[in-house]
Amino acid sequence: MSRNLFGEKSSNWKGGKIEIKCTHCGESLFRNKCNISKERGNFCNNKCYGEWQSKNIVKEKVANYAGGLVATNCIICKKTFYTYPLRIKRGESKFCGHGCFSEWKKSLKAEKSNQWRGGKILVKCEQCGKEFKVYPSDVSNGGGRFCKHECYGAWRTENMRGEKNTAWKGGTTQESVLIRGHKKSEVWRKSVFERDGYACKVCGDKTGGNLRAHHIKHFSKIIQEIKEKYPLLSTTEISGDCKELWDISNGITLCEPCHKMEHKKK
Repeated sequence: MSRNLFGEKSSNWKGGKIEIKCTHCGESLFRNKCNISKERGNFCNNKCYGEWQSKNIVKEKVANYAGGLVATNCIICKKTFYTYPLRIKRGESKFCGHGCFSEWKKSLKAEKSNQWRGGKILVKCEQCGKEFKVYPSDVSNGGGRFCKHECYGAWRTENMRGEKNTAWKGGTTQESVLIRGHKKSEVWRKSVFERDGYACKVCGDKTGGNLRAHHIKHFSKIIQEIKEKYPLLSTTEISGDCKELWDISNGITLCEPCHKMEHKKK
Protein backbone atom coordinates (compact mmCIF):
# COMPACT_ATOMS: atom_id res chain seq x y z
CA MET A 1 0.00 0.00 0.00
CA SER A 2 1.35 3.46 -0.85
CA ARG A 3 2.50 5.75 1.97
CA ASN A 4 0.05 8.37 0.69
CA LEU A 5 -2.89 6.24 1.96
CA PHE A 6 -1.84 6.18 5.63
CA GLY A 7 -3.37 8.28 8.42
CA GLU A 8 -5.50 11.26 7.45
CA LYS A 9 -4.99 10.46 3.74
CA SER A 10 -6.92 7.17 4.04
CA SER A 11 -10.65 7.15 3.27
CA ASN A 12 -11.20 5.04 6.44
CA TRP A 13 -9.39 7.47 8.76
CA LYS A 14 -11.34 7.97 12.00
CA GLY A 15 -9.12 10.49 13.70
CA GLY A 16 -6.67 8.08 15.38
CA LYS A 17 -6.68 6.83 18.98
CA ILE A 18 -7.68 9.10 21.82
CA GLU A 19 -7.36 8.72 25.58
CA ILE A 20 -10.49 7.77 27.57
CA LYS A 21 -11.21 6.31 31.00
CA CYS A 22 -12.58 2.83 31.73
CA THR A 23 -16.28 3.05 32.60
CA HIS A 24 -15.83 0.60 35.50
CA CYS A 25 -12.41 1.14 37.10
CA GLY A 26 -11.50 4.62 35.75
CA GLU A 27 -8.12 3.53 34.38
CA SER A 28 -6.82 5.47 31.34
CA LEU A 29 -6.82 3.66 28.01
CA PHE A 30 -6.52 4.48 24.32
CA ARG A 31 -9.23 3.60 21.79
CA ASN A 32 -10.06 4.47 18.22
CA LYS A 33 -12.93 6.92 17.88
CA CYS A 34 -14.97 4.31 15.98
CA ASN A 35 -14.85 1.94 19.00
CA ILE A 36 -15.74 4.45 21.70
CA SER A 37 -19.39 4.52 20.67
CA LYS A 38 -19.58 0.74 21.15
CA GLU A 39 -20.37 -0.47 24.64
CA ARG A 40 -17.43 -2.85 25.10
CA GLY A 41 -14.97 -0.28 23.74
CA ASN A 42 -15.29 1.75 26.95
CA PHE A 43 -13.69 -0.90 29.20
CA CYS A 44 -10.04 -1.76 29.65
CA ASN A 45 -10.62 -5.55 29.63
CA ASN A 46 -13.30 -8.26 29.78
CA LYS A 47 -13.11 -8.48 33.57
CA CYS A 48 -14.13 -4.86 33.99
CA TYR A 49 -16.91 -5.28 31.44
CA GLY A 50 -18.25 -8.36 33.24
CA GLU A 51 -18.23 -6.73 36.66
CA TRP A 52 -19.97 -3.63 35.30
CA GLN A 53 -22.56 -5.77 33.49
CA SER A 54 -23.39 -7.81 36.64
CA LYS A 55 -24.20 -4.60 38.49
CA ASN A 56 -25.97 -2.61 35.78
CA ILE A 57 -27.64 -5.10 33.37
CA VAL A 58 -30.10 -6.70 35.82
CA LYS A 59 -33.90 -6.80 36.25
CA GLU A 60 -35.58 -3.53 35.29
CA LYS A 61 -32.40 -2.27 33.59
CA VAL A 62 -32.60 -5.07 30.97
CA ALA A 63 -34.46 -4.16 27.75
CA ASN A 64 -36.56 -7.39 27.66
CA TYR A 65 -37.28 -7.55 31.41
CA ALA A 66 -40.69 -9.19 31.94
CA GLY A 67 -41.32 -8.27 35.57
CA GLY A 68 -39.32 -11.03 37.32
CA LEU A 69 -40.71 -13.88 39.43
CA VAL A 70 -44.17 -13.51 40.91
CA ALA A 71 -45.93 -15.49 43.64
CA THR A 72 -48.63 -18.04 42.78
CA ASN A 73 -50.34 -20.98 44.54
CA CYS A 74 -50.17 -24.70 43.72
CA ILE A 75 -53.63 -25.99 42.72
CA ILE A 76 -53.09 -29.23 44.71
CA CYS A 77 -51.38 -28.35 48.01
CA LYS A 78 -52.09 -24.56 47.90
CA LYS A 79 -48.42 -23.90 48.68
CA THR A 80 -47.03 -20.54 47.49
CA PHE A 81 -44.17 -20.70 44.99
CA TYR A 82 -42.57 -18.30 42.51
CA THR A 83 -42.61 -18.40 38.73
CA TYR A 84 -42.44 -16.10 35.70
CA PRO A 85 -45.58 -14.19 34.62
CA LEU A 86 -45.19 -15.50 31.07
CA ARG A 87 -45.56 -19.12 32.28
CA ILE A 88 -48.77 -18.22 34.13
CA LYS A 89 -50.09 -16.50 31.00
CA ARG A 90 -49.45 -19.68 28.98
CA GLY A 91 -51.40 -21.76 31.50
CA GLU A 92 -48.26 -23.37 32.95
CA SER A 93 -46.78 -23.33 36.50
CA LYS A 94 -49.88 -24.78 38.18
CA PHE A 95 -47.93 -27.11 40.45
CA CYS A 96 -45.15 -26.50 42.97
CA GLY A 97 -43.36 -29.76 42.03
CA HIS A 98 -43.53 -33.15 40.34
CA GLY A 99 -45.23 -34.72 43.37
CA CYS A 100 -48.27 -32.46 43.11
CA PHE A 101 -48.38 -32.91 39.34
CA SER A 102 -48.50 -36.73 39.82
CA GLU A 103 -51.29 -36.39 42.38
CA TRP A 104 -53.28 -34.24 39.94
CA LYS A 105 -52.88 -36.86 37.17
CA LYS A 106 -54.10 -39.63 39.49
CA SER A 107 -57.15 -37.55 40.41
CA LEU A 108 -58.25 -37.39 36.76
CA LYS A 109 -61.14 -39.66 35.97
CA ALA A 110 -60.48 -42.38 33.42
CA GLU A 111 -63.17 -40.95 31.10
CA LYS A 112 -61.22 -37.69 30.78
CA SER A 113 -58.02 -39.41 29.71
CA ASN A 114 -57.02 -39.24 26.02
CA GLN A 115 -56.28 -42.99 26.11
CA TRP A 116 -59.66 -44.02 27.54
CA ARG A 117 -61.02 -46.99 25.56
CA GLY A 118 -64.23 -47.73 27.46
CA GLY A 119 -62.72 -49.81 30.27
CA LYS A 120 -61.80 -53.49 30.24
CA ILE A 121 -64.46 -56.18 30.04
CA LEU A 122 -64.50 -59.83 31.11
CA VAL A 123 -64.13 -62.48 28.39
CA LYS A 124 -63.39 -66.22 28.39
CA CYS A 125 -60.24 -67.78 26.96
CA GLU A 126 -61.15 -69.96 23.97
CA GLN A 127 -58.60 -72.60 25.01
CA CYS A 128 -58.79 -73.01 28.81
CA GLY A 129 -62.06 -71.20 29.57
CA LYS A 130 -60.46 -68.91 32.15
CA GLU A 131 -61.97 -65.42 32.49
CA PHE A 132 -59.68 -62.42 31.95
CA LYS A 133 -60.02 -58.70 31.23
CA VAL A 134 -59.45 -57.10 27.84
CA TYR A 135 -60.36 -53.86 26.07
CA PRO A 136 -63.52 -53.92 23.89
CA SER A 137 -61.54 -52.49 20.96
CA ASP A 138 -59.23 -55.53 21.06
CA VAL A 139 -62.23 -57.88 20.86
CA SER A 140 -63.74 -55.96 17.94
CA ASN A 141 -60.41 -56.22 16.08
CA GLY A 142 -60.34 -60.01 16.42
CA GLY A 143 -58.03 -60.10 19.46
CA GLY A 144 -58.58 -60.84 23.14
CA ARG A 145 -59.33 -64.52 22.53
CA PHE A 146 -56.66 -66.11 24.71
CA CYS A 147 -55.51 -65.34 28.26
CA LYS A 148 -51.82 -66.06 27.58
CA HIS A 149 -49.40 -67.10 24.83
CA GLU A 150 -49.36 -70.74 25.98
CA CYS A 151 -53.11 -71.03 25.36
CA TYR A 152 -52.74 -69.47 21.92
CA GLY A 153 -49.93 -71.92 21.07
CA ALA A 154 -51.99 -74.91 22.23
CA TRP A 155 -54.98 -73.72 20.19
CA ARG A 156 -52.82 -73.35 17.06
CA THR A 157 -51.47 -76.87 17.52
CA GLU A 158 -54.99 -78.28 17.66
CA ASN A 159 -56.67 -76.13 15.03
CA MET A 160 -54.06 -74.90 12.54
CA ARG A 161 -52.31 -78.11 11.47
CA GLY A 162 -52.87 -80.28 8.42
CA GLU A 163 -56.20 -79.93 6.66
CA LYS A 164 -57.35 -77.32 9.24
CA ASN A 165 -54.72 -74.84 8.07
CA THR A 166 -55.82 -72.45 5.30
CA ALA A 167 -52.42 -72.93 3.60
CA TRP A 168 -52.82 -76.73 3.47
CA LYS A 169 -52.04 -78.14 0.01
CA GLY A 170 -52.68 -81.82 0.59
CA GLY A 171 -49.36 -82.73 2.21
CA THR A 172 -47.15 -81.96 -0.78
CA THR A 173 -43.99 -81.26 1.26
CA GLN A 174 -41.14 -83.26 -0.24
CA GLU A 175 -39.71 -86.14 1.79
CA SER A 176 -36.21 -84.74 1.38
CA VAL A 177 -37.27 -81.44 2.99
CA LEU A 178 -38.86 -83.26 5.95
CA ILE A 179 -35.80 -85.47 6.45
CA ARG A 180 -33.36 -82.54 6.25
CA GLY A 181 -35.51 -80.76 8.83
CA HIS A 182 -35.11 -83.64 11.28
CA LYS A 183 -33.31 -82.76 14.54
CA LYS A 184 -30.69 -85.44 13.79
CA SER A 185 -29.82 -83.60 10.57
CA GLU A 186 -28.75 -80.47 12.50
CA VAL A 187 -26.68 -82.56 14.95
CA TRP A 188 -24.97 -84.39 12.05
CA ARG A 189 -24.27 -81.14 10.22
CA LYS A 190 -22.72 -79.49 13.29
CA SER A 191 -20.62 -82.59 14.06
CA VAL A 192 -19.18 -82.62 10.52
CA PHE A 193 -18.27 -78.91 10.77
CA GLU A 194 -16.58 -79.36 14.15
CA ARG A 195 -14.56 -82.36 12.96
CA ASP A 196 -13.34 -80.42 9.89
CA GLY A 197 -12.59 -77.25 11.87
CA TYR A 198 -15.27 -75.23 10.06
CA ALA A 199 -13.23 -75.16 6.84
CA CYS A 200 -13.79 -76.49 3.32
CA LYS A 201 -11.78 -79.70 2.88
CA VAL A 202 -11.09 -78.86 -0.78
CA CYS A 203 -10.06 -75.18 -0.85
CA GLY A 204 -9.80 -74.33 2.87
CA ASP A 205 -12.46 -71.60 2.79
CA LYS A 206 -13.63 -70.64 6.30
CA THR A 207 -16.20 -67.99 5.38
CA GLY A 208 -19.20 -68.08 7.75
CA GLY A 209 -22.49 -68.99 6.07
CA ASN A 210 -20.65 -70.31 2.99
CA LEU A 211 -20.11 -73.87 4.26
CA ARG A 212 -22.18 -76.96 3.47
CA ALA A 213 -22.16 -80.43 5.09
CA HIS A 214 -22.07 -82.83 2.12
CA HIS A 215 -22.91 -86.55 2.13
CA ILE A 216 -20.02 -88.49 0.53
CA LYS A 217 -22.46 -91.27 -0.34
CA HIS A 218 -25.12 -89.00 -1.75
CA PHE A 219 -28.22 -88.22 0.28
CA SER A 220 -30.54 -89.09 -2.64
CA LYS A 221 -28.92 -92.52 -3.09
CA ILE A 222 -29.36 -93.40 0.59
CA ILE A 223 -33.04 -92.35 0.48
CA GLN A 224 -33.56 -94.43 -2.67
CA GLU A 225 -32.09 -97.51 -0.98
CA ILE A 226 -34.43 -97.00 2.01
CA LYS A 227 -37.45 -96.87 -0.31
CA GLU A 228 -36.39 -100.05 -2.12
CA LYS A 229 -35.77 -101.90 1.15
CA TYR A 230 -38.99 -100.74 2.86
CA PRO A 231 -41.48 -99.96 0.06
CA LEU A 232 -44.56 -100.15 2.28
CA LEU A 233 -43.29 -97.93 5.14
CA SER A 234 -42.88 -94.17 5.48
CA THR A 235 -39.42 -93.11 4.35
CA THR A 236 -39.57 -89.99 6.53
CA GLU A 237 -40.11 -92.04 9.71
CA ILE A 238 -37.55 -94.76 8.88
CA SER A 239 -34.83 -92.23 7.94
CA GLY A 240 -34.51 -91.21 11.61
CA ASP A 241 -33.10 -94.69 12.41
CA CYS A 242 -30.84 -94.94 9.34
CA LYS A 243 -27.25 -95.06 10.71
CA GLU A 244 -25.66 -94.47 7.30
CA LEU A 245 -27.60 -91.24 6.84
CA TRP A 246 -26.34 -89.73 10.12
CA ASP A 247 -22.83 -91.20 10.20
CA ILE A 248 -20.32 -88.28 10.30
CA SER A 249 -17.73 -90.43 8.49
CA ASN A 250 -20.08 -90.16 5.49
CA GLY A 251 -19.93 -86.36 5.69
CA ILE A 252 -17.47 -83.72 4.51
CA THR A 253 -17.37 -79.92 4.84
CA LEU A 254 -17.42 -78.06 1.51
CA CYS A 255 -17.84 -74.39 0.61
CA GLU A 256 -20.77 -73.53 -1.65
CA PRO A 257 -18.77 -73.41 -4.95
CA CYS A 258 -17.00 -76.71 -4.17
CA HIS A 259 -20.33 -78.25 -3.15
CA LYS A 260 -21.86 -77.30 -6.53
CA MET A 261 -18.87 -78.75 -8.36
CA GLU A 262 -19.26 -82.01 -6.43
CA HIS A 263 -22.89 -82.34 -7.52
CA LYS A 264 -21.96 -81.50 -11.13
CA LYS A 265 -19.55 -84.45 -11.09
CA LYS A 266 -22.44 -86.66 -10.06
